[in-house]
Amino acid sequence: MRIPPSSFEGVSMASATTVVNEFSTTQVASRPDSPTERKTKSAEDVLQMSKGSASPLDPSRVGQIPYSEVSFSELTLHLIDVAEEVASRLKSVVGTVFGAEEKPGVENIVTQYDKEMDQLIRDRISAQFPNYGFLTEESTTEEGVFTIPDAPIVVIVDPIDGTTNFKRNIGNFSVSIAAYDTEAEQVVSAVIAVPMLAELTVAERGKGVYLNGKRIHVSDKKLEKALIATGFPYDKKRIPQCANIHAGLTKEFISLRDYGSQVTHFSWVASGEKLDGQFHGELQPWDFAAGSLLIEEAGGRITDWDGEPLDMFKASTVAATNGVFHDTLIRKIREYGSPSNRVRSTPPEK
Repeated sequence: MRIPPSSFEGVSMASATTVVNEFSTTQVASRPDSPTERKTKSAEDVLQMSKGSASPLDPSRVGQIPYSEVSFSELTLHLIDVAEEVASRLKSVVGTVFGAEEKPGVENIVTQYDKEMDQLIRDRISAQFPNYGFLTEESTTEEGVFTIPDAPIVVIVDPIDGTTNFKRNIGNFSVSIAAYDTEAEQVVSAVIAVPMLAELTVAERGKGVYLNGKRIHVSDKKLEKALIATGFPYDKKRIPQCANIHAGLTKEFISLRDYGSQVTHFSWVASGEKLDGQFHGELQPWDFAAGSLLIEEAGGRITDWDGEPLDMFKASTVAATNGVFHDTLIRKIREYGSPSNRVRSTPPEK
């Protein structure tokens, strides 16, 4: 079953306007300096705080930026509303004390807000679209096993990407929501919110991608002038290979960065201003589902390291670029990541 065509028509984007605004300095100034002075906040606390206060992405804060070029579907508009609500709640608890649990892997944690925001997203979307299914990071087992829902639309969610940043009060973390049409076998709507930067990037298949209401496109930079984001996998066995790839690319004077949120990286590549590409050795569907549509609608390319399309229900290597140097980048990644070029995990014998 496909989404009815009528649901993609006649809904003005002006009703879902979004704005950019600076992170509130008054919020920073009022935050307690001592951890002992901070209070742990539950989901109910956050709900009460958000009542009567404007969302960091709420157009009432600064005024409206009109979406004049296209009409988004009812589904996309609803994803925008949900992402804005989650972003507002997460922004209100940054810097407070809250619980976290370790998961398998290096620096892999889950906080109480990962779970609470995951449930909030499910509740909000199910209330509007009760026959939709969900695939979320928080719904998997400890072994990383997940079940693909039997539903016309599967909503693929990462409630907080960059959880370590979020827990450590580092401002780059993000919310990712994608809607996958199981009959068409493609992502049809996607939203990525970066709460602390008040960035909301929205895409709908065939209608382009927008950052806070402005149409965006990937850059046209060549590899030698590009800024490329990356990251390390949670699996310790994969880290030497990735370290070798990073070292090889750096030797060629290719500029690499890791900002701690792969989801944010996708939105920045799509914008064409902050990044020109990104790659990672092991991402899950909730990491790349929304980002894949943003990249495609912005005119870029996204594949695995062999140049093949991504499977939205399997973990994968990922490379996303402006398209100009895509083939060259994945060729170099394969070259430097081959076993013969593997970085030594122990010092060589003398």
